[in-house]
Amino acid sequence: MKLTNSQKVFAGIYVAIIAIMCCNALFAGPATRQNSTRLSGHFRSLQKETVKGDDSYDLYLEESNGARKISADWAHCFSAQAFLSG
Repeated sequence: MKLTNSQKVFAGIYVAIIAIMCCNALFAGPATRQNSTRLSGHFRSLQKETVKGDDSYDLYLEESNGARKISADWAHCFSAQAFLSG
């Protein structure tokens, strides 16, 4: 199978994007106090979203209209069951 020039360009872009995503995942640091946020307020709800097998959470407080996001990159550090029961 012979690729056209435009197919080669798109394949190259695709490979570059995948390589960047892999490097980002490999060099991501652990959660620390410096890269974490402390929230205060009255809990309203917690919504779980699953996209492509990765879980993320939206945390809603009574004092704000928007959601605070717990991204899929950091969801492994967040224990939703302990949070909801505690």
